[in-house]
Amino acid sequence: GTSTIHYDMNHQVMCMFAGKKEWIMWDLRTESKKIPMWNEYYRAPSQGKPQGSDDSPIDGERVDLKRWPDFGSARWRNTTIEKGDCLYLPAHLLHYVRSWSDDPEDHRIIALMTMFQSEESYDPSYCKDVPSHSYLSDYDVMWGEFPGSMEVPRCMNHVKMGYPNWKRMLAKLAKKEVGEKAFVKFWAKEGYPKKRIKAAWQRFVSDVASDTMSWAEKVFNSTALTNLAKDVACGMEGHEGPERKLREGESWDARNEYSLAGDYKGYTNEKHEEL
Repeated sequence: GTSTIHYDMNHQVMCMFAGKKEWIMWDLRTESKKIPMWNEYYRAPSQGKPQGSDDSPIDGERVDLKRWPDFGSARWRNTTIEKGDCLYLPAHLLHYVRSWSDDPEDHRIIALMTMFQSEESYDPSYCKDVPSHSYLSDYDVMWGEFPGSMEVPRCMNHVKMGYPNWKRMLAKLAKKEVGEKAFVKFWAKEGYPKKRIKAAWQRFVSDVASDTMSWAEKVFNSTALTNLAKDVACGMEGHEGPERKLREGESWDARNEYSLAGDYKGYTNEKHEEL
């Protein structure tokens, strides 16, 4: 199997348990003008940061150099990982992955990947007394819902990979109890509408009316604040509202006229059929 040519907003580490994966990589800091992207979200470090994860309309197995002649001169590098290998891939590095098994006794392709936010830093203390295993149920989920709901309108129908850590916003708010005025000021810093912030405050007050809970407990147990923090985070990614719904015949898991806006409409054959 193969992936699309794409980059992620998160750093990642992938480890192989069976099969092999070849990784082909391009550095967009130098090659971006030679490689078309669906949404043109990429930004060079000197211009800020990418607006989100993005894919290329180029079919990695059948590159059309008549449409994209510059792609032929884009510099790339590759590596192959197999059972027992792990690969670290930094955020925003464009890549294409081929997966296969050439073991006649084991045709499986099994890999495990973990992603982490680009602002995270290495802490060696976490590598001491590591348990033999951990359960997935022990971990928290930051962005799991899709397509979402209109309770969080700016996130609706957006794939939220690599989006800001909204829980850090709540952690900062939880440090000291505030009133409505300070609450509005706290959330308005990112340009979020004050009318929506005030409405969230009213829902928050009714959410956690208990006098037995601490301020921090009220913050982290409020559905209204969870929704507000997520919506603010999606606004920080440049979203002003929900992405439109799918039309008949469209699919979230395939690139088509829906995702091929503008000049790239109809440029690819998702079934990899002969052109």
